Amino acid sequence: MILNNYEKCTIISPKFHPSKDGLSDFSTIFCQKLANFYPIKIVSNQDSMLPPSLVNTSADIYKLKNFRLLSLVKLLSSVVFSPKDFGDKLIFQYVPHMYSKKAGINLYFPLFLILLKLLRPNLKLYSFVHELWHPNCADIKSKFIHYFHKLMLFPLLCCSEKTFVSCESFYKLISEFCPIKKDRFILCPVPSNISNDPSKENKITIGRNRIIHFGSDHISKEVPKLLLILDELTTQYNIEVDFIGLEKPSYFKSQNERIKFHGHLSDIKVSRFFQESYLLLAFFTDGVSTRRGSVMAALEHGCNVLTTVHESSDSLLRNGSLLLSVNSLTAYKKLLTEVILKNVGLHDSSEIESFYRDNFSWDRLISVVKEEISS
Repeated sequence: MILNNYEKCTIISPKFHPSKDGLSDFSTIFCQKLANFYPIKIVSNQDSMLPPSLVNTSADIYKLKNFRLLSLVKLLSSVVFSPKDFGDKLIFQYVPHMYSKKAGINLYFPLFLILLKLLRPNLKLYSFVHELWHPNCADIKSKFIHYFHKLMLFPLLCCSEKTFVSCESFYKLISEFCPIKKDRFILCPVPSNISNDPSKENKITIGRNRIIHFGSDHISKEVPKLLLILDELTTQYNIEVDFIGLEKPSYFKSQNERIKFHGHLSDIKVSRFFQESYLLLAFFTDGVSTRRGSVMAALEHGCNVLTTVHESSDSLLRNGSLLLSVNSLTAYKKLLTEVILKNVGLHDSSEIESFYRDNFSWDRLISVVKEEISS
């Protein structure tokens, strides 16, 4: 049921449909789900458009050339002088790099927030913080970016009625960074962006020889070392490994036909691979967390996950969860071998799906958001 117009929500996200990446997908699905309860307006880039499910509804889109000074002045004047068009709730999707292509630094953004609160004091701001700041490394450039990202984030946290964060480590960091708003921070894990079709005709009998890896070869995933392990195991045992979202790296010279690289695929095809696989390989040097979209996608599809834990990993994934987890690459290879040979630690798919629904589903997220922005 859609609520009254005065409770209209505006979602500000520089990334949106039809762009395809994790943040665009999240913002698009979030708007689709929230539109079942509120009239919504989306503020995004000039190439954005409404997804098919929101066409011919009350939803509309406000496009900006960019999120620099002139565009933000335009948005500010529109929100201040046309309050009914934007409603009384603004929800920001925040990653610093979404608001600037120059190392994610945009000091017009915090100025915009402060002026917005001054000129429309009754307007309620909320934020989804998906990334905090650039790592504070030893080099001058990293330190420069790190502290400017903090300058951008602090006003957002202070101006927000509630801030939703996707994992416990982020919750802890921003609680220490902005303790005066600690009671306004809400832990809210990000659901899967790859929906699972539950219809019987699309259900697939899962073989016990197909394994999947989903996502990029970011340095934190140790893909070069993982490939060496898989090259060895696939020659010894009857298993196949599919890398989704990754073309064959130039450094991997093996001609092993049991390791396949599929590059970017549509959501439907990705879902099919998850349905056909019994295990996701999710190695992270910094440990698994509830902001890892590949893990959420696997859980929604009832696919077992072999991952790594770290002291920063969420307690929900560390303590008694259905994930198979270790804390080193050596242990990872050992457990993977045991899974292949003896099905060690594997859980029933229905049990995994239930764990996902109870803790990470879109229905749960929207329920939390509705409760918080209505209070």
